[in-house]
Amino acid sequence: MIAPHQVLMLRPSLDDFPQHSLPHPFTIRWYQEGDEQHWLAIKARTDRFHHADLTYYLNTYGAHAQLLPQRQAFLCDAAAQPIGTTTAWFEDFAGQPYGKVNWVCIVPEAQGQGLAKPLLSAIGQRLRLLGHTRALLYTLSTRLVAIQLYQKFGFVPRVRHAADGEAWDDINQHLPVPFRASEVIEITTT
Repeated sequence: MIAPHQVLMLRPSLDDFPQHSLPHPFTIRWYQEGDEQHWLAIKARTDRFHHADLTYYLNTYGAHAQLLPQRQAFLCDAAAQPIGTTTAWFEDFAGQPYGKVNWVCIVPEAQGQGLAKPLLSAIGQRLRLLGHTRALLYTLSTRLVAIQLYQKFGFVPRVRHAADGEAWDDINQHLPVPFRASEVIEITTT
């Protein structure tokens, strides 16, 4: 059993970001006024490890709310109802600007239908369009399916401290294709 630990993954370059088409009848649209409620409902249904309320949403996105129409994606079903979301956000890490894949969520009944890859493709494409050249994301060590998806998209582990190293050692034991030591980016200390 893997203990929950927040881990960081990086994609050093957004060049050659994998592209996957969205199956019919699903669509992706960008944030519209009032979508906070859709985001909160999707997040509540998909994440048993982290609770987010409106205060959390506003603390995360509110300072740059004017950017949401170009950065927050919603995956919609045949009835145009949001069933998934992710955000092409941003973060400075280790003194460098990164595009940030923030909260990839798809409601349980829509999972397993080939929707995560197209949603992640769309957000990677949007990050590039917005001028980002590299990306990062955070996830939990217990989210093995998500880690495998990110691995297929070229994201690799970033070890920030000893606990990260231990978490990645544990994760690797559960992956069908473990990360090679040469793929892990470690902080070097002097």
